[in-house]
Order: sequence, then structure tokens, then C-alpha cells
Amino acid sequence: MSPGRLRTARAGPPAADLLRLLAGGPLPLPGGAAAPVTAVEERFPAARSTHRVHRLRLTLAGGRRLDAVFKRLRHQPGKDAGREVHVYRRLLADGALGAPRLYASLHDEAAGRYWLLLEDVGRRGLDRCRGRAAEAAVRWAARMHALHQGREERLRGLGCLGEHGPEFCGLLVRAARRRIAGAAPHGLLDRFDRLAAGLPRTVRALGRQPRTLVHGDLAGHNLLVQHGGSRVRPVDWEWAAIGPGAWDLGRLLAGTGPAAVRNRLLTAYREEFARHTPDAPEPGALRAALAHCAVLRGLWQLGCPSPLPRGVRLEPAALGRHLDALARMQRAAGGG
Repeated sequence: MSPGRLRTARAGPPAADLLRLLAGGPLPLPGGAAAPVTAVEERFPAARSTHRVHRLRLTLAGGRRLDAVFKRLRHQPGKDAGREVHVYRRLLADGALGAPRLYASLHDEAAGRYWLLLEDVGRRGLDRCRGRAAEAAVRWAARMHALHQGREERLRGLGCLGEHGPEFCGLLVRAARRRIAGAAPHGLLDRFDRLAAGLPRTVRALGRQPRTLVHGDLAGHNLLVQHGGSRVRPVDWEWAAIGPGAWDLGRLLAGTGPAAVRNRLLTAYREEFARHTPDAPEPGALRAALAHCAVLRGLWQLGCPSPLPRGVRLEPAALGRHLDALARMQRAAGGG
């Protein structure tokens, strides 16, 4: 189909890019079939995303309709804008790990253009759910971590994953420092530098943890829930990396409520992990790793690209409170 024959129901912002992307041939469909796209309707933009994301309804030859998400990746400091395209192509093909199915993609490094056209798996995030969805998410993470633990060389061979270690920690420190320097007085920056001086201990402690595949950003809006909460569909894999599973688990446990709920989810994680490998983490080691990951996650919250995580603000008083919390996390991890 030539680009001129593809009809868009609304001339939305991605229309020109979609014309080029979808005119390349029939779209692969679940079950191995393929069909040309005859029309594209932009339904509404997705909420809360670092990138330009549009939710679309595609009309295929023969009249079938298919809901899809078109994600145009933008450049961010210190990150490879096209890495997520490779993650979907090399790691998540055919909806592996419960991720959305990849219909089409573009990775044009010369032009700096990177797109993903993905299965639309809904809009109901884990952060909008209660009950069994949290346990389903924890068990999903445990399966992924168990199945990839000890497979570092294979994961590195994919050529598209980050790695949690000194370089990653340095990236977090630089990003957080830039944000504080641009919004706060020098006194807060000096406090931050003193806290950052204690980070090598955290990096060494996490370096002794078993390595596995981590999603990297398991915020509630990145885990979409289906089937009444029994199935989770992870999206936004741009931070996928090789690292300690506690990085993902700590993000999942954040804000889950009373200690009894956290303990129940920790038990579910270890139970599910043990179903897939005999090397399930011991409770004490897991809690220690979670404490160290909490320190790095506090850094990530300070320096991550917009939109800021909930509860993180740039006013000096709010940044001071965040540094207070970071200092408490360091002490809890045994770092000061």
C-alpha cells in the first residue's frame, strides 16, 4: 500500500510518522496472520508518559479493527533513545514476559527517529487496583527474576540492556545533582554531595547480589492489569537492565501499606521464585538488598526525567525533606 492511500480518521500529530511506518507492508497479527492497514484513527493520547504516546484504532483490510499504542521515543540525557526498540525486538518478541505484542517499529539512528507500534493492553494500572493485583505483580516479577538469574552473558549478548553497577549509580548521582543545582541553594547541594559520598558502599553491597533481568521501572502505571487483577502486562521497558531483582521488588512494595501486607507480598515473591529455581533469596539477604535499592531509588526519584514521581517537588523545602529521607534510607541500609 502506498502512503497516499492510507486514510487517517483524524489528522493527529503522529499521522505522518504512521503513514511512513505502516506503509511498509501488512501488519503482523496474533496467530501468525498479517493484513494491510487501510485506516488509522487517533482515539486519545495516553496519560503520564515521558514519551509521545497515542492510542490508535487501526482498520485492516477486510474490516477488522485493532487497538494499538503508537509510542514515539524522545531523547533524554544519558540514555539511548532507541534502546527500548531493541528491547522489544530482541527480548520481548511475540509478547514474551507478558509484554505487549510488537506490531511494528522503527530504529533510525541516523535520523534520530525511534517508534514502537504495540498491542493496546488497556489503561488500568496497578496503582488503580486493590486486592490480588499486587500479589499477581509480585509473582510475575519473581518468575522473570528466577528464570533469568545466572544468565548474565546471554542477557548481555542481546546488546540492549543497561547494567546496574558503578556506572548506573554515577548516572543517577549526576542527574540528581543537576536537578538540585538548578532548583535549590548551595547548602542543599553540599548536603547532597555528602550523602553521595557514601554511595560506593551501597554499590558494592548490591554488586554481591545475584544478577538477573530487571524491568527497571515497575511503577504502578507501568503494570497494566487484566482479567480482574489476575494478570499483569508490563509496559515501558526503557530502563530494562541486568541487576538485582530487589530493584524491581522494592518499587513494587513501595506504598503497599502496612508491614503485614509487605510481608505477605515478600512471602509470595519468595514462593514464586522457588517454583522456578532452587536459589530463592533468603529473607535476610533480600531485605538487606531492598534497603540498599531504596537508597538508589531515592536518587532516581530526584533525577528522573519529567514527569516527576508523585510526592517529589522542586521547591527547596521539599528537596530538603527528600534529602532527609535519603539520609534515613542510608542509615537503614547500614551506610551512615
